[in-house]
Amino acid sequence: MTAWSIEPSGLQTLLTNAETEKDLLYGALEDSDFETIYTNLQSAGDIRGDVFTALSGLFEDNKEALKTICSSVTAGIVGTTYASRAYMQGNEDMATSVEAEMMNAADTGDFTYFEQLAQQEEGVS
Repeated sequence: MTAWSIEPSGLQTLLTNAETEKDLLYGALEDSDFETIYTNLQSAGDIRGDVFTALSGLFEDNKEALKTICSSVTAGIVGTTYASRAYMQGNEDMATSVEAEMMNAADTGDFTYFEQLAQQEEGVS
């Protein structure tokens, strides 16, 4: 991390917009949506056998990739929220730690660190 320059209201707007877009993307991943696509593909007269299998595999592969993207976006939103809060409170070491944990959560999908931070905040409130 080289430098921070945070405008709280602008950051809040950015994070809210990112959360909205992430929810829209994740909404496209509902299993019922994929079932509808599969049903429509099966009923298409010209799409049979290997073509259907290939398209089904493509959708399934992309579904997992999109879930990974959503997890990474969530990690970014949560990590940025906590890191900026720590920075605004003058705790740059904590902000740096949160930034590292954000990258870990994006890579692994493990949000334990942030769940623990949220529990600590609830205990303080």
